Amino acid sequence: MEPTKPLALQTLPEIYQPQETIDLSKQKKLALGLNLAGMGLFVVIFFSFIFIVSIVRGLESLPLFNITGSTEAWLFLLGILGGFIALIVLHEAAHGLFFWIYTRSMPIFAMKLSYAYAAAPDWYIRRNAYRVVAMAPILIITGLGLLICLFAPVSWLMGLILFMSVNFASAVGDLYVMLRLWKVPESTYIQDAGDRMTFFHERTEQS
Repeated sequence: MEPTKPLALQTLPEIYQPQETIDLSKQKKLALGLNLAGMGLFVVIFFSFIFIVSIVRGLESLPLFNITGSTEAWLFLLGILGGFIALIVLHEAAHGLFFWIYTRSMPIFAMKLSYAYAAAPDWYIRRNAYRVVAMAPILIITGLGLLICLFAPVSWLMGLILFMSVNFASAVGDLYVMLRLWKVPESTYIQDAGDRMTFFHERTEQS
């Protein structure tokens, strides 16, 4: 029986070679396409969450944000800004947590103009483990958000739905990577440098 390959390595065996790379710093059209797709995904997910939460809570409709004056408007905007910053931190922390779980090494975090990232550039992570890293923000934040929606005051629900929807939409790059991962062998390792990701496949006799 072939020994099980480690979930994370700092040095790959010589039988591995790079096969494909996703580089958002150079693939500008891809980066733009993902941002546009994220906007569309936000609309779909936002209304889907409204429907789901309304059904679960037994509500005919959800109350919108009640802003009656300039003071409340400024507080609302500050709340949106604070929530957006918190979302970036939580989203990348979820990635970083699972990078750490698999590597036991501190990941790096960075913020670019149109996206933020957590990365483990000194490590090669096996495909199935990397799937967990990629999907962690969606699963953790959405799961916790929906759980809170079960018990939160009705006046909180629209804010929670907005928070979860932005998180889901901001994971459009993670979802794109997941689609790419379905097409590669289970033995594939991924090196994630943040805005550049390289897939390493086992070299065959024909290659």
